[in-house]
Amino acid sequence: VVAITEEVNEDEARANWAPAASIPGTAFYLFVPVGCGAAAKKICGRLKIRPEGYRTWRFTPQGLEINDISEPSSPIAALMPGFVRRALATP
Repeated sequence: VVAITEEVNEDEARANWAPAASIPGTAFYLFVPVGCGAAAKKICGRLKIRPEGYRTWRFTPQGLEINDISEPSSPIAALMPGFVRRALATP
């Protein structure tokens, strides 16, 4: 799902992100504008939406730029205190 800034909210997540994330046999990736990554992750956490990955997007003079802001799955990450995981996450 690709969202614009105005769509990074709980109503949009309930109406569109959650149904897309629950389609069996598919990988759900959420693309949000640069600067909206942390908010999108919080919304997904509150609503128990589990994307395969998070990406940010923006237009640059060179064209569309997409960045992976997903936290890698790591057994060590589960052992880190929450404040450390948040500090290492790139919003």
